[in-house]
Amino acid sequence: MTPSHRRRLLAGSYLGKVALGTQVNTLAVCLVAIGRTFGDLTQAQMGLIASLSFAGIVAGLVAAGPLADRYSMRPFIILGNLLVIVGQVSMALAPAYCLLLAAAVVGGIGAGILDALFSPLVCSISQDGRASALNLLHAFYSIGAVATVAGASWMLGCGLSWRLIFPVMTLPALLCGAVFVLTPAAPTETQSAERQGAGWLLGQPLFLVLLATMLLLGASELAVAQWVPAYMTRIFGWAQAPAGVVLMGFSIGMAVGRLSGSALARQLRAMVLVSAAAFLCLGCLLVAALSPVSYGSATAFVLFGLAVSTLWPSILAYTSEHFPRGGATLFSLLAGTGNAGGVIGPALVGLIADTAGLRWGMGAVAALSAVLLAVFLWCDLTDRRRAM
Repeated sequence: MTPSHRRRLLAGSYLGKVALGTQVNTLAVCLVAIGRTFGDLTQAQMGLIASLSFAGIVAGLVAAGPLADRYSMRPFIILGNLLVIVGQVSMALAPAYCLLLAAAVVGGIGAGILDALFSPLVCSISQDGRASALNLLHAFYSIGAVATVAGASWMLGCGLSWRLIFPVMTLPALLCGAVFVLTPAAPTETQSAERQGAGWLLGQPLFLVLLATMLLLGASELAVAQWVPAYMTRIFGWAQAPAGVVLMGFSIGMAVGRLSGSALARQLRAMVLVSAAAFLCLGCLLVAALSPVSYGSATAFVLFGLAVSTLWPSILAYTSEHFPRGGATLFSLLAGTGNAGGVIGPALVGLIADTAGLRWGMGAVAALSAVLLAVFLWCDLTDRRRAM
């Protein structure tokens, strides 16, 4: 592979991660406005929009990895971008709530296809220092989220309709699709005959533990990301625009955390890094759920973004190092399970909020972080015993 080819593939992958950040966070910023458009939706109904979007993401993730291992990444990356664009535009045009839900699934499937393929692609062309490379790749998701939250919040503040915002936010997917139309993808690092398939992976106890970890991580990270603006609006009475700024701060924290995590991953053992991050996540969520003042919760959400940022890419890298012949299927299973947590998390917070209040919903996410911390400490202890 020539240096020019490698740079184009990396640039396309980074644009794809920006498109993912845009697809997920446009909905988060516009969720309250969407609820009003369709007749004052309940919190559970609003949570269902995000949950079905993540259900589509899971479907795309589970399908894309094995198909890409069998055929090629490039056509599926192009298809994923096309589905993201169709889904976003269809949501903007949806005349009824049920059609909005269907469009959210379509866009989610496209996002899932993209999410399944960029990590193995980057690993195949950056085989040295996978944790560092993946933290940098996933930083572009956060950069996309920051740009999306800033742009969408500004447009809402100017009185523009969310129906206009959704088509505007398809630009990263358009650019990413164009790059891969013009650039052939690189082969993955292992040939089909050498890969360990899904059946073998699912029979490994450590892999199952890491899958469960991704489920809890996805539920906690994505529940917070989807509910931050609504939390600040409903608990503290903030307007939509400043509430969106808190989500932007959360996304900036994630971007900074992943960029710094790319450097830290070269110096610290993976489980030391993620254990420290999980401990900080737990503290931030407890403050966010219990703080009597709005700025206390807002600050905690921003710091939570910084803390949670390195968990997803670091667990992907940790797993790929322990199962180096897993191919795109490995990343597909891990990311699919993580996004399955995205199906559960936002809906769980909404259901708890409808019965006990939104603070209790956020407290449930804190409990997930406590479980994650325990799992990471166990993994670190196991690694040290094996090294002895």
